[in-house]
Amino acid sequence: VTAINRGDYPKWDLYIQVLKPADLKNFDFDPLDATKVWPDVPERKIGEMVLNKNPDNVFQETEQVAMAPSNLIPGIEPSEDKLLQGRLFAYADTQFYRIGANGLSLPINKPHSVVNNGNQDGQLNSGHTLD
Repeated sequence: VTAINRGDYPKWDLYIQVLKPADLKNFDFDPLDATKVWPDVPERKIGEMVLNKNPDNVFQETEQVAMAPSNLIPGIEPSEDKLLQGRLFAYADTQFYRIGANGLSLPINKPHSVVNNGNQDGQLNSGHTLD
């Protein structure tokens, strides 16, 4: 908190490993096993994570956040990793239970772009309904 207030922002390089589904068979172990590492798959730096701001309201900006690995952008798909597949459902369901049916209406969780999920009014409405 103090470092950020004085402008000394902590930062980390962000890397990913990308594997084509067809390459899954080229390993002598199950690459979808969450306990395994992929030593021969190069890491790609995709950016830098910088903590450049402390929350103004800790409750609204941290306690009400609903993170879920099922929230993906077009072009990104989850792997068939069994641990991840379980979390795709469980995390979203947990957040629904924890913060309530209208959690997507909270400012911290509100989508920044139009959501096309087909919901109309009622619970889980993300604010994009017909007038």
